[in-house]
Amino acid sequence: MRKLLTVILLFGVTFAQAPEKVSPDVYNVVFENENVKVLEVTFEPGQSDKMHRHNRMVYYVIEGSTMQITSSNGTVNVAEIKEGSSAQQDPVVHRVKNIGKTRARLIVVEEK
Repeated sequence: MRKLLTVILLFGVTFAQAPEKVSPDVYNVVFENENVKVLEVTFEPGQSDKMHRHNRMVYYVIEGSTMQITSSNGTVNVAEIKEGSSAQQDPVVHRVKNIGKTRARLIVVEEK
């Protein structure tokens, strides 16, 4: 049983799709070339996306809120993203929900 669960989790991580494919209502590609993809990301209060993957990326927060991030292994974290903040992130598979009372907007620049 444990082995089967490991295989299922690895299969899901390996085949997780790009965010704009699984949640086009949240992720909008505004620029793309052979090196990078730029996404405009908007989460209304209570809105969530589907499990997806990101390559190495940086992001800039235009409008902040409180986000719940669920990783592919089921770990749940809550993060307060603040307007004007930015960060770099290694490749990740996750799902995100805006649990705050305000809209969250970000610009994500993702390596290809």
